Amino acid sequence: MNKSTNFFDNVLFLESIDSTNDYLKENNFNNKTIVYTFNQTKGRGREQKKWLDIKDKNLAVSFLIKPEKIFYDNIWYTAATSLALIDIIKKSKISDYWIKWPNDIYIKKSKIAGILTETIWQSNKIKKIIIGIGINVNCTSNDLLILENDATSFYIQIGNISNMNDFFDKYKEKLSEWLSILLYKKKGVSIIKKEWLKYSRIINREVEWKNQNRKVSGRIIKIENNGTIILRTKEKEEKIISGEIVLRE
Repeated sequence: MNKSTNFFDNVLFLESIDSTNDYLKENNFNNKTIVYTFNQTKGRGREQKKWLDIKDKNLAVSFLIKPEKIFYDNIWYTAATSLALIDIIKKSKISDYWIKWPNDIYIKKSKIAGILTETIWQSNKIKKIIIGIGINVNCTSNDLLILENDATSFYIQIGNISNMNDFFDKYKEKLSEWLSILLYKKKGVSIIKKEWLKYSRIINREVEWKNQNRKVSGRIIKIENNGTIILRTKEKEEKIISGEIVLRE
């Protein structure tokens, strides 16, 4: 079997669902199950942010991993998920694309996709990891006016309507390739990290980091193997594991 193109053992299409991540959380599925829909009604992002979904114009995909003996940090599942979309963006001849730590994909200053990674624990062990991605495929500029932040879509970037089923098939194939590298290839994490950093645009950048309680400015000097950011401020170095990073011009 070619693991690159046959990574997922179970593929499910949902006509409509509130959240593909929640669907995998609330039901019992085998390892390597992937679900997708073109009509997600209550999508969500990190830190309880809502994700705008427009029927038949957005793709929502979630997949389930039940970790084996060797566990890789969640950030690299997120990285593999974003790299799969980067591959499609590159083939679409879209320019100026990048990955915003840790979970968003941008074209210039506009967001085209967001990722939500969730971990389910049981008896101090990770029972399953669920990774979801929402992708703006056929949204028009008018569709996205409701958003407070800049957003874009493949349609806006390339000027053509994409067949949603074909788009999912392409994305699943690329995702399978990157997950196979992560889980089966020697030094898979190092390969993923190298590619992810290539598109991250944050090393040696001045940024503002904020969460619900704090706001700190500094320079990012490193991303560790567990995905932790090392932020150097005027006073000290801080380890950042969550929150929002804003690049300073």
